[in-house]
Amino acid sequence: MTSRHSEVIPASFTGRIVRLDITPGQRVHLGDPIAKLDDTDLKSQIAGYKAEEDAAHKRAGASGALASAAAHDVLTATRAYGRGAGTRNAILDAQAKRSSNGAQSAADAAGGDIAKTKRDIAERQLAHAQITSPLDGIVMMIKAKNGEVAQQGAPLARVFDPRDLLIRFSVPHEYRSLIALNSRVELRIEGVERPVWATVDKLADEEAPLNFTVVEADIDDSKLRPDEVRVASVGRVRIADAPGGKR
Repeated sequence: MTSRHSEVIPASFTGRIVRLDITPGQRVHLGDPIAKLDDTDLKSQIAGYKAEEDAAHKRAGASGALASAAAHDVLTATRAYGRGAGTRNAILDAQAKRSSNGAQSAADAAGGDIAKTKRDIAERQLAHAQITSPLDGIVMMIKAKNGEVAQQGAPLARVFDPRDLLIRFSVPHEYRSLIALNSRVELRIEGVERPVWATVDKLADEEAPLNFTVVEADIDDSKLRPDEVRVASVGRVRIADAPGGKR
């Protein structure tokens, strides 16, 4: 038993899991806590990026001031040369200093912008140190443990939306002809007294050497009582529309 819609909950950054707030089969709501990551290293990175950003912008300001002074020297040298009181080399020297300091100022400013971009990314990650559920649903497939280090993007768990349930099962090759799209199947689930009915809406034939078909059948959720059937429930399927009701 599974759900048509589910979402993986990933780690927002690499960090140690200091608290896991979920257990398998737990019902959660949008925004409920899932896990808390240790953000100590991330905060240190942010402080480092901020210092790097500030230092780069200060260097850019200093180089910009030197470029401005060199530009003034170019103007002065050009005027002096025009009056016959200066040399061509003095102009060229001032122009070289202006270009060099201008390029250095631009490079330092770019370095500061890069550091700011890294800081912005880290701050967005920091905002998600407390990982929350992306939807209302049932938590399953928990892969995280308290104390372990989760890599950024690694799946911690999956939340299944229980409002649109389906069953997934395999049919051996010899019974493939007994099932088709829109045919009905009867599901007998452990702990549920009455049968649950579903309609086949997807068939996927596996190639040899597997020789079976993966079937998905949609359950009429409107006929289920609250929590009567849960995600990950296990049962037996009967192909109800097949001759003799083959199982």
